[in-house]
Amino acid sequence: MWLLLDRKNPHLRIERHHAVALGIGDVAGEDDPAVWLGITYGPATFFMGATTVLFLVAIHFSWELSRLEERTRVLAEELAVYRAEAEDPGDDAPATSGGEARA
Repeated sequence: MWLLLDRKNPHLRIERHHAVALGIGDVAGEDDPAVWLGITYGPATFFMGATTVLFLVAIHFSWELSRLEERTRVLAEELAVYRAEAEDPGDDAPATSGGEARA
């Protein structure tokens, strides 16, 4: 079970989603969960579970996208600083003469 919680391997995340989907399929195949939830039509349990899983997957993807957006912004800021340092050699360079523009 601890392998399914490993966030460094994306293939294990896919397997975790499949395990959840199979678990919902097993639960939806039985009548007891439908009775517990007060659902009289058995397949509705499956569709409710599938909808819940899709909702949770959408929330997870939104969270991952926000995290990646933050990382991308930080990397872009660092790149801008490095480029500015590379273009501006500092005070050691001789001054340009006669109105030449620096590129």
